[in-house]
Amino acid sequence: MKLARALTAVVLVALAALGAAGAYLYLLGLPSPAIPAEGASFKVLKGESVASIASRLQEEGLVRSALFLRLYSRVAGTEGSFKSGYFRILPGDSALDVHRLLVSGYQEQVKVTIPEGWTLKEIARHLEAKGVAPAREVIEAATSGALLEQFGIPLAVMRRGESPSGSLEGYLFPDTYFFPKGYPAYGVIEAMAGNFFEKLREIAPEAGQWEARRLHERVIVASIVEREYRREE
Repeated sequence: MKLARALTAVVLVALAALGAAGAYLYLLGLPSPAIPAEGASFKVLKGESVASIASRLQEEGLVRSALFLRLYSRVAGTEGSFKSGYFRILPGDSALDVHRLLVSGYQEQVKVTIPEGWTLKEIARHLEAKGVAPAREVIEAATSGALLEQFGIPLAVMRRGESPSGSLEGYLFPDTYFFPKGYPAYGVIEAMAGNFFEKLREIAPEAGQWEARRLHERVIVASIVEREYRREE
């Protein structure tokens, strides 16, 4: 009799512990209250581990628990299935919603065609009209010191008393792109400038040996010629 009671007590304690653990995991999987009302952009790097992704999601307040996402990914067998790219996480997205989004890689795409000869302001206004990114943020990204440094674009020397400045205008390759709605302006400019340098390597492999200043001067001259002489050749 005593043994039966003891076993019953053990079972009840175990069930209570399981229930508490289940409730705790349920709470960890709920949507994070820190997700902004307009949603948030999150970039997954190519080859990034689940541990790193989960940790950054928690740090940015987009999930409640990095541990929950890691455990769920292990159970679901999706640890190596997270896609790289920019993703839009919306208010009300639970940890499972975020998991499904990053594993599926789904991003609602907007087709954006940039014609030749467009200025940075024209490109920025067009991107805003398409719902990709605000024009102001596009211009800020195109003059970002971090991106200028990333692509080796020299800063322009201004008049005395002014700060040095620079722009990726002229390096934004005219092409047709597909961006998700609400895509970060930084990512848009990074993609367009990256496309420029990829095309440059195809048509002029020796360009990789040019100094940044020499390339910059050629881009400026090419832009002037294109705007002044509207002829195909």
